[in-house]
Amino acid sequence: MPVTINDVAKEAGVSITTVSRVINGNYPVKQETRQRVEEAIKKLNFQPNLIARSLVCRKTNSVGIVIPSITNMYFTEVVDGIEKYARTNGYDIFLNITNGEAKAEINAVNKFIERYVDGIIVVDPQTENILSGFYNEIVNTVPVVFVNGYHQEIDLSFVISNEENGFKNALKHLNKTGHKNIIFVRGESSYSYDLKENIYKNLLKILKVENTF
Repeated sequence: MPVTINDVAKEAGVSITTVSRVINGNYPVKQETRQRVEEAIKKLNFQPNLIARSLVCRKTNSVGIVIPSITNMYFTEVVDGIEKYARTNGYDIFLNITNGEAKAEINAVNKFIERYVDGIIVVDPQTENILSGFYNEIVNTVPVVFVNGYHQEIDLSFVISNEENGFKNALKHLNKTGHKNIIFVRGESSYSYDLKENIYKNLLKILKVENTF
């Protein structure tokens, strides 16, 4: 039979509230009382119920990450960096893959909120979810940070790479090294792909390179 917080309280000769305060560290407890509780926890091999604790503290030491795909190496590199940093700082991550679907992205974010994650990171969010105002309400519930995606005149927190400049330089390099027949292959719904497609079409006209798109 699992050991309960009530068992620990009886063993230590204190109230359940005192045991809870020792476990959560949210209120001061006398050193001698804390020591009795900690000894009781160790003796009984008590394992706190993390779910119940999370409901009380509204803190789970976890971060939800939403990405469109795991086949795109850019997304996997971003997730890898987030996971390493999170682990170093005592956080776990939950990952949800949307396949670039706006509705799936909304469902993923809502599920993370239900899990009481401490924050959500959305990589390349769907433009329609940004423009619809969906995230404007979400950010009042849980901290949200976006990595790239549509961000023109949007009052949300973004981490943006200079995709436009990088893609222009790549095309110019190909042209400079003698490549004249340049094809652009894109994925489906994505602000990043839309941005690059427009640059591709416009820049090839300027460079007078055959547009085979």
